[in-house]
Amino acid sequence: MAKMTDRAPSARDAKRNIGAELLASVRQMKARKVGRVHRVVSAECQDVENPQSHSTTLQAHHFPGAAMKVLVFVKATPNSEKGIMPNDEQLKKLFTDMGNFNEQLVKAGIMQEADGLKPSSAGKRITFSDQGHTSVVDGPFVETKELVAGYWVWNVKSLDEAVEWAKRCPNPMPGEEGVLELRPTNMLEDFGDLLTDEHLAQEKRLRKEVTRQQKAKVKGSAKRVARSKPAKRPAKRKPVRAKSKK
Repeated sequence: MAKMTDRAPSARDAKRNIGAELLASVRQMKARKVGRVHRVVSAECQDVENPQSHSTTLQAHHFPGAAMKVLVFVKATPNSEKGIMPNDEQLKKLFTDMGNFNEQLVKAGIMQEADGLKPSSAGKRITFSDQGHTSVVDGPFVETKELVAGYWVWNVKSLDEAVEWAKRCPNPMPGEEGVLELRPTNMLEDFGDLLTDEHLAQEKRLRKEVTRQQKAKVKGSAKRVARSKPAKRPAKRKPVRAKSKK
């Protein structure tokens, strides 16, 4: 049974090399232009099949050359919600197959992040109201089909490309029907004139700060690893014996 707890609101041959680099740069520029045109047209059309989100949270950063960022959700199952693992043989095969699949994603430059999630019994939900009241709901949550057991973050050129990659995925829920749900993220351009100059400036500042923090964490981790390695001791020199005079 979910418990409700109320609380007050709190205040990323030289000529041939040069030619290849130039060609890659031209392709990236073309990809960016095509992406911008596509996004402008989409924003103007306001297609019913692509409803706009009105979330004001920090929008996902899109990498150069990648026209779309997609979150791939692994939907939960009754067994995953109960914490029931596949048998040893199924689990070993899943680790092998999923490891190979993730390796393909990384080599193709598709995967940015991935993780599995604990059952909803380990989670919490926060509900909000326009009056400023919040409530904390403890798991587990009953609507298993709507829950998520894991996720990837992919950088792709189109949703079709994401679908093709998703179809190569091994069944994430051995012994049960596994389901993947693909959800493209919004870009700033999707909001058109809804964003003011102040909003755009804030977004730029936040992205810059997030990038700085990530670089600092990577640098800090590298230093910790370097300190944890035992220092090499200099080789002991053998004492030189004085030659005896004949």
